[in-house]
Amino acid sequence: MKFFKQYDSQNINYIVYAMFILTSAIALTSWITIHPDHIIASFLKIIRYMVYFGCVFCIVRNIVNKRYSIRSFYFLITLVFVSGIAMITSGERTIFLFTLLLGCIYGCDGNLILKMSCLIQGSVLLTTVFVAVTGITINPIVDEERMRYSLGFAWASYAPNLLLFVSMQYMLIRRNKLSWFELIIIEILNIFFFGQTDTKLPFLVLTCLVCVMSFNKITKLRKYLLFLKHRFFKLKSEWIFLPGMCAMLAIFLPLYKQKSLLWKLLDKGFSGRMTYGKNAIMECGFSLLGQHINMKGFSITGRTSEVYNYVDSSYLHIAIRYGIILLVLVCLLYCMGLLKMHRRKDGRAVFFLIVILFLCVEEPYLYDVAFNLFPVFIFCDKDALNAPFYLKTVHKKKSKYIVGQESL
Repeated sequence: MKFFKQYDSQNINYIVYAMFILTSAIALTSWITIHPDHIIASFLKIIRYMVYFGCVFCIVRNIVNKRYSIRSFYFLITLVFVSGIAMITSGERTIFLFTLLLGCIYGCDGNLILKMSCLIQGSVLLTTVFVAVTGITINPIVDEERMRYSLGFAWASYAPNLLLFVSMQYMLIRRNKLSWFELIIIEILNIFFFGQTDTKLPFLVLTCLVCVMSFNKITKLRKYLLFLKHRFFKLKSEWIFLPGMCAMLAIFLPLYKQKSLLWKLLDKGFSGRMTYGKNAIMECGFSLLGQHINMKGFSITGRTSEVYNYVDSSYLHIAIRYGIILLVLVCLLYCMGLLKMHRRKDGRAVFFLIVILFLCVEEPYLYDVAFNLFPVFIFCDKDALNAPFYLKTVHKKKSKYIVGQESL
């Protein structure tokens, strides 16, 4: 116990967090995927295991030093326990590692965490794309039918989706200081990535976000955004059910009438994901605490459509592979995030969380910290559950990037 109290500096948490997201982002690149047995890839794997141990160390130290509030402590323990069981039953550890990271960064400075996330993920993204486009590393066509380039990543959709999440982080950091030049650069990158990868959904979502941020800079249009923001914050508890509504939508949408025009349009628009989702439900069903399913997706190492059975919808993926109980806990986590940002009148953070919730109806990034780090911010700064009593207060100063301003 004295050992953990001796190392009470939160610098360890920030180092562990930085290495966690750095190694997770690098693991998405095509080079690591193609050469998993290379000495550099093996060294990276060792670092990742050290980072996982660092997360456990930080969690134990937080418990010993009584940093967790009572409610957050029980929630995290439940999340770790259920995700641990799901890891064993499913044979997949992504969501368990996501839980460890949540416990590691509890009470850290949200301002610093947000900047670190944007800097590290953005650097990996731009560096990987640059070396791929300039020919330093390979940039193969991974889908000849749609002429989709990998841009240095293990699959064509990785780069545009990572750009989407990094851009949202950057917009949250810059807020009203976001200039027209920055918005134009973001959209140029968005168009370039779309032209190279033909990934529609992140392109459309990021274009819409750029338009909203542009409207926020125009005085005559900003008042309409502020009106919507004020109307939303007048709601009492209706919005708290939004994560559950998205989960129900993702689960029941593939079960809609397959011969209907709506179902066919959605299936075509989402590149057959409705069909894959329905097939997974019919063949595997749902579980309470997870089940082992050998899901095969596309990769730079091979693409065989006959054996493809990957479920992209985050909610549906969790319900089938990790269990309904874990899906409920993840939805509760996002409810906590909405509640926290709602109380702080932070319209932009709430807006981005809502975008992510609807995006993940057809995308697998609800809990994947290699892309989406917004759930991590929920446990930064003040306690997410706003418990009436604390074992110990860590950060009393609120981050200026979390506190709401009179803008979106």
